[in-house]
Amino acid sequence: MTVENNVFSIDLAQIFPTGTFALLDSNPIYEYADGKRTEKVLGTRYSVADKDTFKNFDVKVKEAKATIDKTMISNAGQRIWVSFTNAKVMPYSIKYGKCDCTVKADAIKVIK
Repeated sequence: MTVENNVFSIDLAQIFPTGTFALLDSNPIYEYADGKRTEKVLGTRYSVADKDTFKNFDVKVKEAKATIDKTMISNAGQRIWVSFTNAKVMPYSIKYGKCDCTVKADAIKVIK
Protein backbone atom coordinates (compact mmCIF):
# COMPACT_ATOMS: atom_id res chain seq x y z
CA MET A 1 0.00 0.00 0.00
CA THR A 2 1.27 3.47 -0.85
CA VAL A 3 0.13 6.48 1.13
CA GLU A 4 1.04 10.03 0.30
CA ASN A 5 3.43 11.38 2.95
CA ASN A 6 1.65 14.73 3.21
CA VAL A 7 -1.29 12.99 4.91
CA PHE A 8 0.78 12.52 8.07
CA SER A 9 1.85 15.53 10.10
CA ILE A 10 2.36 16.41 13.73
CA ASP A 11 2.80 19.71 15.50
CA LEU A 12 6.40 20.74 16.06
CA ALA A 13 5.44 21.38 19.71
CA GLN A 14 4.94 17.63 20.21
CA ILE A 15 8.65 17.12 19.53
CA PHE A 16 10.01 20.36 21.00
CA PRO A 17 7.54 21.45 23.72
CA THR A 18 9.23 24.75 24.61
CA GLY A 19 8.79 26.06 21.06
CA THR A 20 11.81 28.34 21.48
CA PHE A 21 14.67 28.09 19.02
CA ALA A 22 17.97 29.84 18.39
CA LEU A 23 18.04 31.24 14.87
CA LEU A 24 21.23 30.19 13.07
CA ASP A 25 20.68 31.18 9.43
CA SER A 26 18.12 32.09 6.78
CA ASN A 27 18.12 31.39 3.05
CA PRO A 28 15.59 32.14 0.33
CA ILE A 29 13.73 29.28 -1.34
CA TYR A 30 13.60 29.89 -5.08
CA GLU A 31 11.18 28.61 -7.67
CA TYR A 32 12.62 26.34 -10.36
CA ALA A 33 11.38 26.14 -13.96
CA ASP A 34 12.69 23.57 -16.44
CA GLY A 35 15.39 22.59 -13.95
CA LYS A 36 16.74 26.14 -13.66
CA ARG A 37 16.42 28.51 -10.74
CA THR A 38 14.29 31.58 -11.34
CA GLU A 39 14.46 34.80 -9.35
CA LYS A 40 11.01 34.21 -7.85
CA VAL A 41 11.24 33.65 -4.09
CA LEU A 42 8.71 31.17 -2.72
CA GLY A 43 9.71 31.41 0.93
CA THR A 44 12.55 31.27 3.43
CA ARG A 45 14.40 28.32 4.97
CA TYR A 46 15.33 29.14 8.57
CA SER A 47 18.02 27.04 10.25
CA VAL A 48 17.39 26.79 13.98
CA ALA A 49 18.54 24.92 17.09
CA ASP A 50 16.26 23.82 19.90
CA LYS A 51 17.18 25.67 23.10
CA ASP A 52 17.02 22.55 25.28
CA THR A 53 18.38 19.74 23.10
CA PHE A 54 20.53 21.82 20.67
CA LYS A 55 19.17 19.74 17.78
CA ASN A 56 19.50 21.62 14.49
CA PHE A 57 16.91 21.55 11.73
CA ASP A 58 15.38 23.74 9.03
CA VAL A 59 11.91 25.25 8.96
CA LYS A 60 10.37 26.44 5.69
CA VAL A 61 8.11 29.49 5.85
CA LYS A 62 6.11 30.54 2.81
CA GLU A 63 6.70 34.29 2.55
CA ALA A 64 7.48 36.68 -0.30
CA LYS A 65 10.19 38.45 1.71
CA ALA A 66 12.23 37.06 4.61
CA THR A 67 11.00 38.20 8.00
CA ILE A 68 14.58 37.83 9.27
CA ASP A 69 17.40 37.85 6.72
CA LYS A 70 21.13 37.08 6.94
CA THR A 71 22.02 40.75 7.49
CA MET A 72 19.67 41.02 10.46
CA ILE A 73 21.16 37.84 11.95
CA SER A 74 24.78 38.98 11.54
CA ASN A 75 24.03 42.50 12.85
CA ALA A 76 22.06 41.32 15.89
CA GLY A 77 25.08 41.17 18.18
CA GLN A 78 23.38 38.51 20.27
CA ARG A 79 21.43 35.30 19.83
CA ILE A 80 18.04 35.71 18.14
CA TRP A 81 15.35 33.53 19.74
CA VAL A 82 12.34 32.62 17.59
CA SER A 83 9.14 30.63 17.59
CA PHE A 84 6.93 29.47 14.74
CA THR A 85 3.21 29.74 14.03
CA ASN A 86 1.42 26.53 13.04
CA ALA A 87 4.64 24.54 12.53
CA LYS A 88 4.06 21.03 11.20
CA VAL A 89 6.49 18.12 10.84
CA MET A 90 5.84 15.89 7.82
CA PRO A 91 7.75 12.80 6.64
CA TYR A 92 8.98 12.67 3.07
CA SER A 93 10.92 9.40 3.24
CA ILE A 94 10.60 6.43 5.55
CA LYS A 95 13.18 3.67 5.10
CA TYR A 96 14.63 1.03 7.37
CA GLY A 97 13.01 2.45 10.49
CA LYS A 98 14.24 6.02 9.90
CA CYS A 99 12.07 8.93 8.92
CA ASP A 100 13.33 11.97 7.02
CA CYS A 101 11.06 14.91 7.75
CA THR A 102 10.42 18.43 6.57
CA VAL A 103 9.12 21.20 8.81
CA LYS A 104 6.82 23.91 7.48
CA ALA A 105 5.32 26.86 9.34
CA ASP A 106 2.97 29.73 8.55
CA ALA A 107 5.19 32.38 10.15
CA ILE A 108 8.29 33.04 12.27
CA LYS A 109 8.23 35.35 15.32
CA VAL A 110 11.13 36.90 17.22
CA ILE A 111 10.95 36.31 20.98
CA LYS A 112 12.12 39.33 22.93
